[in-house]
Amino acid sequence: MKNWRNYSLFFWFRIILLFCGLVANASVLNNYRHVGSDLVQDYIAANSLRRGGSLYGNDIIQLEKEITGFGQIENFHPPFNALLFLPFSFLSYQSAYIGLGIFSISLLFLINLCTVKVLELSQEWFLNLSCFTLLWYPVIYCLGSGQSSMIIAACLVGGWLCLRLEKAWIAGFLFAVATLMKLFPGIVLLYLLMSKNWRTLFSATFFILLGLLTTTLVVGIDDVMTYSVTMVARNIDEWRGFVLNHSVGGMITKMFGERTRWTEPLIQLHHNSYLLIIFLNSLILIVLTFKMKKMTAQPKLADYAFGLTIISMLLMSPITWGHILPILILPFGLLLREHIDKPSSSK
Repeated sequence: MKNWRNYSLFFWFRIILLFCGLVANASVLNNYRHVGSDLVQDYIAANSLRRGGSLYGNDIIQLEKEITGFGQIENFHPPFNALLFLPFSFLSYQSAYIGLGIFSISLLFLINLCTVKVLELSQEWFLNLSCFTLLWYPVIYCLGSGQSSMIIAACLVGGWLCLRLEKAWIAGFLFAVATLMKLFPGIVLLYLLMSKNWRTLFSATFFILLGLLTTTLVVGIDDVMTYSVTMVARNIDEWRGFVLNHSVGGMITKMFGERTRWTEPLIQLHHNSYLLIIFLNSLILIVLTFKMKKMTAQPKLADYAFGLTIISMLLMSPITWGHILPILILPFGLLLREHIDKPSSSK
């Protein structure tokens, strides 16, 4: 009787936490819908595409002033995002922002459910994980900044699920969408190569090339080249040293790079800091490759190899903001299962 009462109290405590998380996220969406966010980039780019304008440069700046008036906001996102967000461009910015937020919260629940079900955790962990993630800063950051990171997280987790179900074409499609949106998820191709998952590797490569071709035909070669040659370099140059960049490149730049308006490095190594970044990222890539080859040879460790791939892509990406960290829910679930499965004496 006492155990049942304790369980009942704990259950309702989690229900209250879940409710508080939903209220907190709803409050964030309500308060931030009238200010500029990263969604402005994709929203304005999609509107510019509909009007036949460029996705970068003065066209975007002028159109942003006309539609939202938040200020001088440039588009640093891949041109594929303009295609992806075309449906949102038919809504007002505030409606698009709320719509993306609701969609992101729905995807969060799906990610939690998928992680718990596939890893065969007890059903209680879905409620526990949902309570935690709704109040987790990276999730609130993602919603507040109007980012599409939850879509990327859902594509990676969905792709992993399809790998387990041997649905190669769907897995490849999901991995391709994530890669076309932010580039760094493309490291998953290395995982597919090392695990000799040839059908999924071919599928992902096919859909990436198809996405690039479609984007080029719809957007135009000029914008694709502008992004590839100019915007990527500018984005890295301007934001790598920002205090909220959690990647290896960001940490090295803040400690040993050039002085910026945000940070004062401990020691200025100037151009040597770039060599250090290249060295460390190369080291991560080499270690990741060897670990993948060893782990994917054992079916029991294939999931852990995928989790290691997710962690590595965050470290190696030139810019890793906090809003992308929800992709760590799957690696967290893997660690949780490992902890639960171990005998008490070895925990």
